[in-house]
Amino acid sequence: MSSNNKPFVDQCVIYYARPDNCWVAHSLRTDQIGAADSVVEALAALLRAVDFILADAAEDPTLAVFRAAPEDIREMSRHAMPLPKEIYEIAHKMARGEWPKEFEFEFKATHRPYVAEHHPGGYLQRVGRRYVIGSYFDRTQARTRAP
Repeated sequence: MSSNNKPFVDQCVIYYARPDNCWVAHSLRTDQIGAADSVVEALAALLRAVDFILADAAEDPTLAVFRAAPEDIREMSRHAMPLPKEIYEIAHKMARGEWPKEFEFEFKATHRPYVAEHHPGGYLQRVGRRYVIGSYFDRTQARTRAP
């Protein structure tokens, strides 16, 4: 990665939406969401959504990738528990089609918010005064952030 590039890092909050009776993973940097019946599946859906928008933006730099999540979502992330990195890793494998289909699991989580930082493996390449998305198909690494 050249000095004109910087890693694409995003953070998300995962919370239980009682009105919809499902888990929602909400990106703080792109305002994308993933929703499902479990924390892991919601996060995997979000990762697929972010991959999709990054792929589109790599082909069409006029697309806006960054949009901050609403303030109430950002505030929720400040008080959320860190998501264990192992949960993130499973969601990542699911999003990339690398999780074996023979393994079914059922994670039970309390209905409190969790926060995770994700690195889709892409980078922002500086072109003049702006950044565009570079290759994002590199291997992802996950970290969690304390609230």
